[in-house]
Amino acid sequence: MTKTRIFIGSSAESLKIAKAIKANFQFDNLEVRIWSDDLFRPGEYTLDELLKFTKSFDFAIFVWADDDNIEIVSRKIQQTQPRDNVILEAGMFYSSLGRDRVFLFAPNDNNPKIPSDLLGLSTIRYNTPSDNNYVAELEIGVSKIKKIIFERGPLQKTKQDSLPIKIYHSLEDAKKTIIEKCFNSEEIKILSNKGLEFFGSDNSIISNADINKFKNLKQLKILLLSTKSSWLNRGFMALRKYETIEDVMNELNSTHKILEIGMLKFLKGKYLLNSGIKHHFGEPFFRFILTDYSVFVSTYAENPTTQVRDLPVYEFNKEFGSLYGSLRKHFNDLWKNNSEYGETYKEIKDVEISAGGILILNSDGEKHIALVEREDGSWVLPKGHKNTNEIDTEQTAIREVSEETGIPTNEINSIKKIDSYTFDETANYHKSSKINYFYLMEYIGAESLPVLKTDPDHKSAKWWKLSDELPFLFYSYQKIVITEIMKNAYNIDVKINYR
Repeated sequence: MTKTRIFIGSSAESLKIAKAIKANFQFDNLEVRIWSDDLFRPGEYTLDELLKFTKSFDFAIFVWADDDNIEIVSRKIQQTQPRDNVILEAGMFYSSLGRDRVFLFAPNDNNPKIPSDLLGLSTIRYNTPSDNNYVAELEIGVSKIKKIIFERGPLQKTKQDSLPIKIYHSLEDAKKTIIEKCFNSEEIKILSNKGLEFFGSDNSIISNADINKFKNLKQLKILLLSTKSSWLNRGFMALRKYETIEDVMNELNSTHKILEIGMLKFLKGKYLLNSGIKHHFGEPFFRFILTDYSVFVSTYAENPTTQVRDLPVYEFNKEFGSLYGSLRKHFNDLWKNNSEYGETYKEIKDVEISAGGILILNSDGEKHIALVEREDGSWVLPKGHKNTNEIDTEQTAIREVSEETGIPTNEINSIKKIDSYTFDETANYHKSSKINYFYLMEYIGAESLPVLKTDPDHKSAKWWKLSDELPFLFYSYQKIVITEIMKNAYNIDVKINYR
């Protein structure tokens, strides 16, 4: 009889926890393998092997401990972030096995941030034992998983089973397909160390020479590896052991400048919203270019003598259960919480001007307010940056409210400018200066309560009754603005969840 197979994934630093989990399975009729158990064959690519594992195992367990030493701020809470490669691997198994066959082990005491796309996975919390006896500490958690495993049994595999991806031998093989999808996309996001093969030169996938071919493009965001990343002093040198740190820094700085100059040229020739280049402090184990239709991923974690352009490229389509959503949200999280604008970009953005609106709707005798949800689960008023071609901030506010709620601009009536403030938690975190302008608006469309549809940078949008308690709001001054204007304009005492 074939044994049920269980894969355990973790970072190298969390290997002791993975081994403790495996120890709790030792008397069961199960085949439990840790990633370090000689599973990867010499000379094979890591992602190729992992893709095979997703079909040869019946369940997967991942350890997401705080071994990154990278802190991010999410909803004003300091959190640690799992390593990028562990996120990628968990997403691959989730895409293949399904939500009910992948489990996460995470510590209670350090509150690691889990990407919102994977929040539905079964998460087992544990405490860090004072005596370092992880086998005993994890026993209860493993027993819960055992019950589920024995109930569900091995995955029923058929000959029709296939991976929801396409594999290209190299970036050159994938280049034509990527370019075609970029030409037709409204949104392009790039995560890379240097990024020159994706953007910045005539030979790049996105070239200034082809700017007129990007007819649908509305947003281009690029995240490059920051020279301030702590990983440069350890992991990067393990991969590039024939270079010095100085060589690495100089190369990164030089390519960053080239890409920033290219971005300035691109933005002059193309009208784009909220676009630019930032440098992230995360640990890069993979790079990707994300389009409206699919995401193209390749890995960095390979033999140091192998050029990344010669590694396979994996295409995940935008569909339910694929890795597309997790990678997009991982990018958004880095962009908002763990990165900074490049020097060239900061030079042309002395003061950021942002505008938004308090959009009110009357339905069945109740007043409602439109709010949009960030990727971290907190809520905000719809707002965004002023574009150079816009006459005033009121025009910006109407456009931003329309884009982030899905309400057409002709169904939004701006009543009056209500307030402005200069302190903004996001701007403060990135050490930039910003002026925020807000307008009171009303919905004048025909529907009694239209469904809101937000943009790709937010998780959702929703009407909230002003008579009910409003959800946790990310920006402190937005709480003040909402409370004061609702009292002055409608004599409504708004209640907000302050947590």
